[in-house]
Amino acid sequence: MDFSPGQEKEIQLITDYFFPLRNDVYQLLEKARREKIIITNSQASLLIHISSKKNPPPEFFQLNLTELLMVAEIRFSPKLKKDMMTGNFCSLYLENTQLKQELLSSFQERVVATEELEEKYNNLELEYHLKQKLQTSQEEKNENLELFVNLQSKGRELKQLKNAAKSKLENNTLLKNLLRNQEFLTTYRTENSDPKTLGLLENELQKLKKQL
Repeated sequence: MDFSPGQEKEIQLITDYFFPLRNDVYQLLEKARREKIIITNSQASLLIHISSKKNPPPEFFQLNLTELLMVAEIRFSPKLKKDMMTGNFCSLYLENTQLKQELLSSFQERVVATEELEEKYNNLELEYHLKQKLQTSQEEKNENLELFVNLQSKGRELKQLKNAAKSKLENNTLLKNLLRNQEFLTTYRTENSDPKTLGLLENELQKLKKQL
């Protein structure tokens, strides 16, 4: 049976590359099922490395290998990775896509939870700083209010003292009595020397001074 050049190329592609790849993949899938890594092939995610000596032509990578091998995902690695199983044609690493997805979902949930906690922490920190600022502002207001009240009180006391002093200075009777007693005491000292009388006059003079 004769084939066209295009068909012969496809047959050679399948024979030389796809079948060897399929054999290695099926061996790995069977091993993974035995070890309970996967239950069905459709759960398998494959990472495949093909050495440069056996490197297929570009047309090979245009094949729908995921569908042909009935797996969930196929990726190719230019380098040999750790933990890859070495087959006759290629090296492979298998993951359970369902488990991978569950782990990814769990990781994403933890990331979201961490971000929520971080947001709550930032909000609490901001609230704390605002409270500290408001408390400081309130304390300053209280101190200023207390100072204002004290100033008003001192102002009233000073006004009362001024009024009292003004009243006493305007009281001519007290001033006249003081001057008269001062003059009388001075005259009496020069003309008399009775200590008892001098003492009484000096006491009277001191009382008048206190009244002023």
